[in-house]
Amino acid sequence: MKENKADDIDEQYYDDSKNFSGENNIYEFSETDNVIFQKKRRKKEKLAQRKALKRDTDGSDVIDAFPRLSAAMQADHVEKRICEVYSNYSSLELDDLRVSEKYFFEVCWTDDLINKGLPAFLEQGLKYDPRYVPSAFGSPHTIIFAMAALRVANITRSLRCYKTKEGDVAKLFAKHIKLKDHISYLSRTRLTIAVGTPGRIFDLVDNEALKVDFLKWIVLDTTYIDVKKRRFWDMPECWKMLIKLITNDPLKAMLKEGKVKIVYY
Repeated sequence: MKENKADDIDEQYYDDSKNFSGENNIYEFSETDNVIFQKKRRKKEKLAQRKALKRDTDGSDVIDAFPRLSAAMQADHVEKRICEVYSNYSSLELDDLRVSEKYFFEVCWTDDLINKGLPAFLEQGLKYDPRYVPSAFGSPHTIIFAMAALRVANITRSLRCYKTKEGDVAKLFAKHIKLKDHISYLSRTRLTIAVGTPGRIFDLVDNEALKVDFLKWIVLDTTYIDVKKRRFWDMPECWKMLIKLITNDPLKAMLKEGKVKIVYY
């Protein structure tokens, strides 16, 4: 009889362990928690992506005040960046690199213009026809500087209405694309607009592959905010290359002569 009772107790414990305290159930509980955590994380990521996409398409989350500043204030801001890039220069040398407010184009901003997106900004804000195709290969009338490859791709997509058989909208960034491939592409392609990261644009201008003979507009994509809450002027790797471009010929001379204007978007 005692042996039977012991057997009953062992059997009861075995059954209970499977239902309540067994190792398998502890593992299953942890696994369920992990699944819930992963679902919440993915949901947050998707929400952040949707917000970023909304900024790309309608500009409703634009909080950067730079485009609404006067030309004088924009010039002052750029001059401060110039001093950072050329911190080892003397005052006399820095004087030669000063930018005038005449280099900048003041846009008459309205909420309607912001919400219509970049194509409307180019046509209504700058009052010109972006469909114009310069005759020379690799020579756009507008260069748009963006902070990262993904942003360049999004901007290029939004400007596909200006892509024709006669002229392309160039997408220029270093990620996955070799410099020599871009040089080859520009040597045989007419452009309306070039969109790119400052580093890649600098290299292409320096190699005389991206020509500025017909350039009229330098557009800085300053209002966009990425998922890490960074903007163009928050990333030294972006604006330092831009500063080097506009403080050296040929762009330096073209800005002084009034042939090119800098525009904050």
